Amino acid sequence: MARCADSWRLLGRVIRRRDHDVSIAQAARAGADGDVALWTRSRLATRPSLDELFSKVRDKKARDQRIHAATRVHEYTLQAVADFLGLHYSTISMIAKRIAESEKHQE
Repeated sequence: MARCADSWRLLGRVIRRRDHDVSIAQAARAGADGDVALWTRSRLATRPSLDELFSKVRDKKARDQRIHAATRVHEYTLQAVADFLGLHYSTISMIAKRIAESEKHQE
């Protein structure tokens, strides 16, 4: 299954090829791990820091919106956000899920 790394296109969290999908772990075993790591680093380099995201938060509603943005949009881990805010990661998960569901119902 060794294929040229140039033949892979990166979309989301899955590397897609015309004829089938391959997970990142499978792609890494196939030799595309350097490309995946470079893609991940460049994608995450443009996200705002947690300090920037939470700097102007004054109330709980705004905080919850920023938690959702940090975890779902900017792809921070639950643990990273929890450590920054001094909360448990499961609390961060419940908050992000609640905001996502409320946004889904508003549409």
